[in-house]
Amino acid sequence: MRENKGYTLIEMIIVIAIMAVLSGMAFYTYGIVKKAKCNAAVDTFDNQLTSLWIKTKAISQGKVQTAPRTSEDSSKYPLCMIIEENTDSSDDIRDGSYCIWLGYNKGTTYTKATDDPEAILPEFIEIDFESPTDPGTKLHTAMQDGTLGTTGTQDIFVIQFNKSDGSVEYGNGKYHFYYNDREYGTVVLNRVTGNHYHYND
Repeated sequence: MRENKGYTLIEMIIVIAIMAVLSGMAFYTYGIVKKAKCNAAVDTFDNQLTSLWIKTKAISQGKVQTAPRTSEDSSKYPLCMIIEENTDSSDDIRDGSYCIWLGYNKGTTYTKATDDPEAILPEFIEIDFESPTDPGTKLHTAMQDGTLGTTGTQDIFVIQFNKSDGSVEYGNGKYHFYYNDREYGTVVLNRVTGNHYHYND
């Protein structure tokens, strides 16, 4: 009967090589999945813009204010899309993610139309807004506590179309989607026409 002296050096090298190959394949697959999710997030964002444009053109005006009716607050507010970074550490699902809400722009504040967001982008994605140099650009960004135009710690963007001609009232420019400091896609929104398109890197 042959005595078992344990693994040989060659056998150990073969096992290590196999483990290295499997680890490399797993890492590569993980990267493919992340890229696919980034591309899907760009597609989702672009589709939400299309949905907002259609809904804006379809309705006569926005939501009637729910506060007591006065000459000031009885007006209706325009429809908008709110892209809000969730910074609630107690929310394991949404923490760090961007939630896309349908809402109404009240001029100095905004309100969400529903309790649930239209879409939730993966928490590992960062969105960077690039404003054009066009002096007509208007963007409500870096809002805090529901107040437009103030400096906050979380990223909040508001996109709003004009019902009359489909142009962009707020939020025209480029939206860059990043993961680990690498850009995976961009959505471009034209102020004059309201047209938008996206491309993935």
